[in-house]
Parts: sequence; structure tokens; C-alpha cells
Amino acid sequence: MLTDKFNKADKEMLGTVEDMASKLVEVFSDVQRAESSATRAATLPDGLEGLEGRLTSRLDRLEGTHREDIAKQDRRIEDLIKTLGTEVAQRRALSLENEKLKTRLTAIETSSRSMSSTVEKHKKAVEAQFANVDTSSQSISTKVEEHTRSMEHLQDIMTTPRPNPNLPSRPLDAQYIEEIRKVRMESRCGFNELRGEMSKLKTKLAEVDTIVSAHDTKLGEMDAVVSDHDIKLGDLDAELINDSCSAVTSTLPKCQQDISGLRSDVRKLESTQERFNKDAQQLERLEHSQSQLGSRHEQLKSEHEKLVSGYEKLESGHRELMSEFQEKFVPELDSAKTGLGQLFAETKQAWSSHEQIVHLLSDMETLRTEQNKLRSDLEAPRHDKADKSEQVSTSVEALRASLNELQSAVEVLGSKMQQKPSGDDSFVLASVLKEFNTPILKRVSDWVEELKKRATALEQQVGTMQTALDNPRFVELLSNLTTSVTDTHIPELKVKLDKHDERIKALEGASTTDISRTVEQANAARGDATSRAIETLKKQMEMNEQSIKGVQDSIQSIRGDLSTHSERINDIESNAKCIDGIETETQKLRADLAQESEMVNKKLGALQHCYKDVDTRMNNLVTQELFTLILQYIENYRPSEAQLGQLVETLQTQVRQQELRLVKVERSSDSSSGEEPAAKKRKYMTNGMVGFMNGHH
Repeated sequence: MLTDKFNKADKEMLGTVEDMASKLVEVFSDVQRAESSATRAATLPDGLEGLEGRLTSRLDRLEGTHREDIAKQDRRIEDLIKTLGTEVAQRRALSLENEKLKTRLTAIETSSRSMSSTVEKHKKAVEAQFANVDTSSQSISTKVEEHTRSMEHLQDIMTTPRPNPNLPSRPLDAQYIEEIRKVRMESRCGFNELRGEMSKLKTKLAEVDTIVSAHDTKLGEMDAVVSDHDIKLGDLDAELINDSCSAVTSTLPKCQQDISGLRSDVRKLESTQERFNKDAQQLERLEHSQSQLGSRHEQLKSEHEKLVSGYEKLESGHRELMSEFQEKFVPELDSAKTGLGQLFAETKQAWSSHEQIVHLLSDMETLRTEQNKLRSDLEAPRHDKADKSEQVSTSVEALRASLNELQSAVEVLGSKMQQKPSGDDSFVLASVLKEFNTPILKRVSDWVEELKKRATALEQQVGTMQTALDNPRFVELLSNLTTSVTDTHIPELKVKLDKHDERIKALEGASTTDISRTVEQANAARGDATSRAIETLKKQMEMNEQSIKGVQDSIQSIRGDLSTHSERINDIESNAKCIDGIETETQKLRADLAQESEMVNKKLGALQHCYKDVDTRMNNLVTQELFTLILQYIENYRPSEAQLGQLVETLQTQVRQQELRLVKVERSSDSSSGEEPAAKKRKYMTNGMVGFMNGHH
């Protein structure tokens, strides 16, 4: 885009230069015509000076107009560049917003698709569960109907007239009907519970549908915003924007590489700065420890001085005591020689004084030991100080070595920084989306695998239950178990069977005819039928219990599915939170892109400045070339100095001849008239040049 504008500006400059050259040619043609038409008389130099003045004035005007045109063109170029910058910035902002909105739309669409797929799967699973429940309810209803039919058939058999009129008619067993009613009530309660849970599932599915509709409305709003942006982008000039965008996209990877390199450099410098700060802290600690050692050394010096002064005081006191002892006890010893009594007293005093002296000597020894200890204490800090100074020197040397290592590491980093990174950077939006979507997909896959495992386990359990029901041993074990049904009905049936046995025995003992035999056969058949009916009822009750257990298991599975639905809803909420995090990251990316756009604008300003510099240089070169061409053109049509000198010489000779002729004419006129000569009145020019305008010259 900028190159096209620069080409246009160059074309305009060439047009102005051509116009200027044509004007100069016209001026020179006018000058030639004036020279051909004008007379070449004594006023020739004045005419040349006038022509030069006109030419210079005309050239000055042309230069002024040319400069004004150049200034106008520069202003136009600056205005165009400013408008271009604003348009490019708007285009960038719109394109970036459009891309971000598109990426956000794609992410939301993918999430909505995944949500819709999960909802459809949930719906299918719930429908399958409903179908299973319906089939189980139908099977239960059919079984109940079969029970009722069998009971009615038994009732009909029991109510049919018997061939033995002496036997009493057996009353209808209403307990089985009550049991069947109880089973019906329990099945109805189970169905009502299932319906309530189904209504809850429907409400939750309606909530999910509302969430999906809200997402759909958001998607519609985003589509409207994107369409508005597309309309705005369509209103702009596509070619200019595409050229500017291509230029910016060509420069953006380099800028991104530079920014990434600068970031890595800044991180490395921060790490090195942290190391230097740690080293400085260690040096400060060492200096602080040195200052503490110096203060401790000064304290020890002051204590040593105090001890020395105390020792000197003790020595002075000891000397005073010795002098006093000599002054006091020597005359007493002399006087003690006079008497033994005094000797004893004096010896006693001497012994007491001797004990005092011993105590003093012990005190002196203690003082000497203390003095030695003080000296050792004074020498010990010196050794400690020497050791500490050695430790400080070693630590300083270690710090210097670490500093050298850091300098070498900095040099290595500088060499690595000078190496340019290979490859181009690219936006990694797909990978980010994959990273966000992988946990969701893993959860869905884990959930599907768990469902498969549960289905296989249920199938295995159903197979095992069927095989167990087919085994007669399992049936016998179930018959032997103490369930609620057996506890309530089997004893009564046993009592009834015992009664029937007693009746049969009584009838066997009483009957001797064929009628009794037929009655026995009928009773035996009826007993077998009743036993078979009881066994069938037991099996049917067991099947009912198993069906009820299956219904309970299905209810528990539905509850588990509800828990999974709630977990999925939580996952959807977490995905929405992830989308909010993506929005924050997009805002950060917008800020980074704004900074990068500012850097690019700064670089464009520098490029514009360079272009202006180059343009001014080119303009200067063009004006110099034009000036040289104009001078050559003027020299071609302007007379040379030799020609002018010849013309001037001829004019001077002609003027002298005319002056001589005038002198002669004046003399002749003076001689004839007798007046004063005209030469006295006339004043000639210093240069001897006089111009005549007689029409010939």
C-alpha cells in the first residue's frame, strides 16, 4: 500500500519537474525571440542584465512553486499515512476481535455439541431405562393376570360339584387373593415411585434444555456480533487492509520472536540478578560479622586494660604493705630481743603475720594465675580473630570464584542470546483447546467404560440368576428358606394338608365300596393338583420377589444415573468456568497484542521518517540535476565572453569615431557661428560610451 502511494508521489514529482522544464523552455524561447526582434545597440549589456534578472526571478518563482508543491505533497503523504495508520489499527482491532470471536464461537459450538451429544445420550439411556421398566411392568402385569386366572381356575375347580354328596364342599381360599392384592399394591407403589422419579428426571432434563437454550441464545448473539463485524469489515477497503495486514503479519512473527527472546533474556537476567543479590546479602552478612568481631575485639581490649590497671593497683598495694611491714615490724623485732616474754608474744605475732603473709602469697599466686588466664584469654581472641580472618578470606575467595562462574555463565548466555532462534512462531490455539477438552473427553470415556462394565456385570448376574432358577436344588433351597410368605402361609397349608390326610384316612377306613375308591382317587388327584398349585404359587411368588428386586435395582441404577447427571451438570459448570478463564486469557492476549501493535506503530513511524529522509535526498538530487541542465541550456543560448568582448570593442571604436565626427562638426559650426565650442558645454562619459537611438543601431 505504501509503495503504491510512494509511486504516485514520484509520478506527481516527475510531472511537476516536466512542467518546470517546459516553462523554462518557453522562457528561453521568449528570450530568443526578444533577442532576435530587439536591436543590438549600445544598450546590449542592460538588456542582458534585464534578461538575467527576469530569468533569476522566474527561476526563483518556479523554485518557490516547486517547494510549495513538495510541501503540499509531503502534507498529503503525511495525512494519507495517518489515515492509513488509523484504518490499519481499526482493521487490526476488528480482525483480532473477529478471530477471537470466531475462536470463542468454535469453542462454544464444540462445547454445545458435546453437551447436546451427552444430553442425547442421557435421553437415550433414560428412554432405554423407561422401556425396561415398561417391559418389566408389563411382564409383572401379565404374571399377575396369570395368577388371577389360575386362582379363578382353582376357584372354579373347587366350586364344581363333587361326585360324593357326603363330602362337604371346600370353601374358597381367600388368602391367596389377598396375597395377590398385596402384590398388586406393592407393584402399584413401585410404579408410582418410578413415575415420581421419572417426573424428577423430566424436570432435570427440562433444566438441561433451558441451559442448552441459553447457550444457543448466546451463540446467536455471538453470530450477530460476528456478522456485524463482517459487515464493518466489508465496508472498508479490502485491498488496502489486506496489504497492510499482510505487511503486519510478515513483521509480527519477527516481533514475536524478538519479544520471546527478550522475555527469555529478561528471565535469565532476573535469575542472575537474584544470584547477585544473594551474593551481596552474604557479603553484607560477612561485613556485619566483621564489624561484630571488631566491636568484640575492642571490648576485650578495654577489659584487658581494666585488668592491667587492677593488677597494677594490686602491686602498688602489695608494695605499700611491704613498706608498712618493714616500717612496723623491724623495730618491734629489735625490741623483742630484750625479753623472752616479748619474744613469745612477738613470735605469736610473727606466726600470725606469717599466716597473713601466706595468705598474701596465696593471693599473689591466685593473681598470677588470673593474670596468666587473662593473657591466654587475650591471646585466644587473637587466634580466633586470625582463624576468623582466614575463614573470611576463604569465603571471599569462594565468592570471587562464584562471581567468576557467574560472569562466565553470563558470557555463555550472551553468546546464546546472539544466536537467532530457528523457526517461526505460530498461534497455538488448537493445542490450548485440546488441553482444555482432553479432561472432558477422558471423563466421558471413563463414564462410558463404567457403563459398559456395569452392563456386562448385570448381564452376568442375570445369566447366573437364570441358571440358578433353572436348577431344582436352588428351588428346594428357596422352599426351605424362612421367608415372609412361607412363614405366613406354609404352616396353614401344612395344617390343611394334615386335615386332608386325616379325612382321607377316615374315608379309607370307612369306605369299602367302589365309590370310596373313586373318592380316594379324586381326593388324591385333588391333593396332587393342590400341591402342584402350591408349588406353582411358590415359584410365582419367588418370581414376583425377583421382579421386585429387579425393579429396585433399576430404581437404584436410575438414582445412580441421576447422580451421574448431577456430576455432568457440575462438569458443565466447570466447563463454563473454564470458558471464563479462556476469556480472561483472551483479554491478556488482547493487551499483549495492543503492546505489540504499539511497537509496530513505532517501527512504522521510524520507517516513515526514513522514507521522508530518502525522499528529501531524491528531491535534492533532482533539483541539482535540473540546475545543471538549466545552466547547460543557458550556456548554449547565451553569448560567450569572447563574443561579448568583440561586440564591446566594435562599439567602442564606433563611439570614438562618432565622437571625432562630433568634434569636427562642432568646430566647423563654431568657426562659422563664432560661438563657444560645444565641447566645453558637453560632458563626456568616463568610459567613453554613448548610446544613440536613431533607428539603425
